[in-house]
Amino acid sequence: FCGCGLVGMLNYQEDIINLLLDCGADVNKCSDEGLSTLSMCMIHYFPAEGFQPNIVENNIFSKEVNIEIKSSEETDNGEKSSGTICGVYNYKIKISPETMHHGAVVLSQHMLQTQCYPDTGDSVHQEGTLRRMAASLTEQKKRMSIIKMLLRRGADPNISNIPMHVLFFAVKSADAEVVQILLEAGARTDIRLPTRLGGVAPLHIAAALSGVEGIVITELLLHAAADPDVRAQNEDDIFRLDKIPFDIGESVSFIKMNNEPGPPKSYYKECNIVPEEGGRTPLHIACEREDNFMVSDIIQHLLDHNANPNVLWNGHSPLSLAVACGNEQVLAELLAGGAEPNLPLSQSIASALCAVINPAYEQTGTIAAKIALIETLIAAGADMLMPITLIDESRTAVGTVVDYAYFKYYQDKRLLHTPLHSLSPMERDTYAFRRKMLDFLSERLRDCVIEKEKQWDEEEFRKIKIGESKLKFKIKKQYKTVKFHKASEI
Repeated sequence: FCGCGLVGMLNYQEDIINLLLDCGADVNKCSDEGLSTLSMCMIHYFPAEGFQPNIVENNIFSKEVNIEIKSSEETDNGEKSSGTICGVYNYKIKISPETMHHGAVVLSQHMLQTQCYPDTGDSVHQEGTLRRMAASLTEQKKRMSIIKMLLRRGADPNISNIPMHVLFFAVKSADAEVVQILLEAGARTDIRLPTRLGGVAPLHIAAALSGVEGIVITELLLHAAADPDVRAQNEDDIFRLDKIPFDIGESVSFIKMNNEPGPPKSYYKECNIVPEEGGRTPLHIACEREDNFMVSDIIQHLLDHNANPNVLWNGHSPLSLAVACGNEQVLAELLAGGAEPNLPLSQSIASALCAVINPAYEQTGTIAAKIALIETLIAAGADMLMPITLIDESRTAVGTVVDYAYFKYYQDKRLLHTPLHSLSPMERDTYAFRRKMLDFLSERLRDCVIEKEKQWDEEEFRKIKIGESKLKFKIKKQYKTVKFHKASEI
């Protein structure tokens, strides 16, 4: 029996499916196309129009669903669908979508109890708006009942991946209840979408879902032993803010470089962590989002399950993505979870401090917000004197974050060579923004150097004090020895 009689001839007749299974039908039998009975039910229960938009997949499905009450002029030949709708229209009574949905739920429950709902699409189409909504809800409840029954009868949620594993349907639709049901039935969490869709795992999509559902589904997957550091197969993808056309990004910098060696090694402490490059992790995806309140809970769940915050995707660490997006709350969560603020980054991103002043991310925060990010990073241990390698065509130099800022800003020919009065208002704001940033960075760099040298002075003073103390003790000991010898001679 292929697909349990095509799921009761797609009428979702539970008694027919139970009869077929009792007579020996294989609940995990797949069709010639590779579809299992459970997959067929999932396709009808979760249509593609209901998938929630996210920043993970290459193909994003988004569709706005608007519930409208049609007037008598919009119906064919001026006919009214029902007496109720006619009365509502004639008396100009406004009904909110919430009220309509509540009424449809009540009517759907009545239809399920009495089984007085229409069986054909034509008859449903001829009914009023409320009845059509109720019929749709009734069909969904019948499909959900069949899905639960199939799982109780031993349906394997991992047997078919056409068009994708059934767990993806529930995760992409942000249905936490169905996700939990599938996980309890043994659904695997190490599955992936095809490479053309990014090769992402369910945890990637869950980390990108907005609202409370994303938090709940992420927690469910992590408790089901999902790998918190799973990599998507999209290591060649580019961060969305790096895709924005930036006319100074590839320009030659007008700053002079003569292979400067950078700050002396005694001024900074090298980072011993060697980050691994690869595809995006769920932590990368969560840090790329901008709805701070919700995403911080997802990040906390990932870090609680030992997600590594010091891995790279296309040069970015989760910390640098949070900095680029201006997510101060996310930044605090990452630093508290073990993110290294001095982690060396590739792809000319350099470090988390450099990401704050990168011109490509200037629009993600005000000057006050950027300064707050820098202060947070410094308080967490970010070193202003950490060496940054600057590469421009055949020229190379090593400097600090201040040198990186000058290097980037000197690539902008327009602001560099145009008189201030000839700039547009937006360009003047950009010029003022960069000038304030340079002043602030230079001041903080001087403070760091002075603080470092004060530490040296204190250390030298401490060593001198220790040396003097040892010398006094040695002299005192020798004096006692001489005095003892003289006394013994007498």
